[in-house]
Amino acid sequence: MFYEVTENQKEQLLNQILDAICAAQQKRCMEDVSNLKLQYRKVQNLPVGGSLKPESVVILKALVKKHK
Repeated sequence: MFYEVTENQKEQLLNQILDAICAAQQKRCMEDVSNLKLQYRKVQNLPVGGSLKPESVVILKALVKKHK
């Protein structure tokens, strides 16, 4: 199963990742910051209608949820 994104979803996801990065930095969770930045780059380079691999989706959702 892949997660295909529209332009709007991509923008919202990038904003969620940025919020999570800020929260992780405040908590000094540098490993999570590094992983979130990697996921940010993956989403940023994703073409509209493109999809992330399932394992990337699982990691990304867990990190964003952890730092909400």
